[in-house]
Amino acid sequence: MTVPKKTRFQDSSPARKRRVRTMRLAFRLKNYGKSVSLVNVRPVCPQAALTSICPVFIKHARKMQKLPVYRIGEGHDTHRIIPDRRLVLGAVTIDCDFGLDGHSDADVLLHAVIDALLGATGRGDIGEWFPNTSAEWKDVDSALLLEQVWNDLKSDGWQLQNLDCTISAERPRLGPWKPQIRKRVAELLGVSADQINVKAKSGEAVGPVGRGEALTADAVVLLFRM
Repeated sequence: MTVPKKTRFQDSSPARKRRVRTMRLAFRLKNYGKSVSLVNVRPVCPQAALTSICPVFIKHARKMQKLPVYRIGEGHDTHRIIPDRRLVLGAVTIDCDFGLDGHSDADVLLHAVIDALLGATGRGDIGEWFPNTSAEWKDVDSALLLEQVWNDLKSDGWQLQNLDCTISAERPRLGPWKPQIRKRVAELLGVSADQINVKAKSGEAVGPVGRGEALTADAVVLLFRM
């Protein structure tokens, strides 16, 4: 009795497995954006199978290994409302009859942004960098604090993909101020304004924000490094 030969779908020989691996590798490289020719590839031998695509593979595998590393960070801050102090949000002075209590200029938005940046890179929080027990940071402009943190991150290769912020305040109404705040934050981070978003919410007469006792800010940042 004659034993039927295996069809190509039944062939599980080492040579076929090598051919399959070679084809899969070529397919991945092609999807990566580089077409790969399998002309003269002889999958019978693993070394010969890679001979014709090895230069392409080495060149573009290195690029694939250099895909950016992404990090997400979240920041939050709350400051109590007090009279007889200027209100600063996002390094912009807001026309208002009250300000915020704090060791620095109490820019609640920039403090949230700083915490988001530090959180994304695993570098602690704003209190560790600029403790409120130090006279060095008394009444300091929070824009300087942000610049110091951001310069440190940039020196380590980090870049900003986008930043999304929310300010919660019962008053003043911040709608007219949002474009100016957005532009200023973008300037401080050295990015275009379309990478920054600023939202404003009211407290709906609920909680410390709604009762006009405090302002809060939240920030979410996406960083990347090649």
